[in-house]
Amino acid sequence: MADFKRSLSDDLIAKLQNEKLYTDKLLPDIREGAVLPAVRQDKISFYYKGGRLFTYNKSGFETHIKYCVIPKSGSNYIKEPDLKGITIAASFYDQYKEIKTRCELYSGGEANAVSALYKGSCLSDSRVIFLDTEIALYTNSDKDRIDILLYKESRKLCFCEAKLFSNPELWAHENQKPEVCTQVARYDDKIDTHYDDILAQYTNYISILNKLFGTDLPAPTS
Repeated sequence: MADFKRSLSDDLIAKLQNEKLYTDKLLPDIREGAVLPAVRQDKISFYYKGGRLFTYNKSGFETHIKYCVIPKSGSNYIKEPDLKGITIAASFYDQYKEIKTRCELYSGGEANAVSALYKGSCLSDSRVIFLDTEIALYTNSDKDRIDILLYKESRKLCFCEAKLFSNPELWAHENQKPEVCTQVARYDDKIDTHYDDILAQYTNYISILNKLFGTDLPAPTS
């Protein structure tokens, strides 16, 4: 069983706060609600339009190579003559906008829809904030990730599964349960089994956000 950790050292926080890509590009987008910061184990990821735009760890920033292949056409599909117009990003900072464009092109429908809620992030004045996304609770599976973690002003963590209305997992034949019910039951079981540890990890998570952004979010109680 995979560990579930939410950690970021003070040294790494200080290092991140001195990165121009963070201060000049990512932070303004975080403040506008376009990018969502998400703490992981010894790293922090930045989500845009449902895709993981960048991750920052002790080695610095990294992103998926597919976001750095930039065609002039701006399309997912190209013809052979278009190959001459393809470039590889030489700088995360200078080609930040183009990398964001590629990230959006690769985002799935549900993930993109979820990203509309980023505006309720920890830097907003919302009574309920969007705290985390793509949450792999004690698993390495890419398929078993909870879409949304909300944090209520009542200091409660609220995990949510998101589906588009057209998703067949929402539907079932008469007298049968939709597939999503089995999925949510698995999540419920993990939350019940690891309740205290999950609460402790998100207490740490919120402490990290407060250090990083100068916020004063209270620790969760349930």
